[in-house]
Amino acid sequence: MYKLGSVSVAGLTSENKPKLNQDYAVCKETSSGYAAVISDGAGSAIYGGIGSKCVSRTVIKALQKQHILIDVDSFSELVFNAVEKSLKILRRLSRLYRLDAQITAFSATLVIAYQTGDKCFCAHLGDGACMFFNDANELIKISLPENGEYINETFFVSNKDWANNLRCFEFTENKTNCLVMSDGVTPFALLNDAPFLEFTKPILNFLRTATLDEATEAITTMLTSQKATGISSDDKSLAWWITC
Repeated sequence: MYKLGSVSVAGLTSENKPKLNQDYAVCKETSSGYAAVISDGAGSAIYGGIGSKCVSRTVIKALQKQHILIDVDSFSELVFNAVEKSLKILRRLSRLYRLDAQITAFSATLVIAYQTGDKCFCAHLGDGACMFFNDANELIKISLPENGEYINETFFVSNKDWANNLRCFEFTENKTNCLVMSDGVTPFALLNDAPFLEFTKPILNFLRTATLDEATEAITTMLTSQKATGISSDDKSLAWWITC
């Protein structure tokens, strides 16, 4: 048995008003397991929200169609092909709707977690984070944010060399609990490049017993709370699966 879900909420402007959400989060069952995808559209990109939605949906559809992945090379190839397909879609949309937009106008990061059988895979481009835990809430594997030369830079699918900065790994584990998040959540989910257990443990314990509606409502309330927005005014997204 497993439980899965996702929540994405808009951040705040400098005037403390809700802004357009550039994040996109999705967690779905696949033909042989489950997958979570989060993409964060660049705040400086006029169509970053469209970019994050397109790449996330394209990737999740590719994973839902996939019956088996032998190794991390097969997984990397699937991700590469899905991202390239999403970029073609975005270019076509730009022409169709006469947006006169370069592909950089759709800039977005990407974090993917995928479990099939006893194999777990992760693909990560840019910031955000992905954490895999066991039933004791102990960390099994983590993928941390990665920035560019400067702290406020990161990597996007719209970069010409995006594939060179895509990080992928696999490990063997047939029962995992996974949290995937955008960079609006990492300030209070990470502590010194490790999960902040006062954040992750209560969430994992709650998600084990909550219904999807209860989980969605509670996570939304948490991410939009005054405490959370005080730590980060950015858009915030969290996706999860819990095996139980």
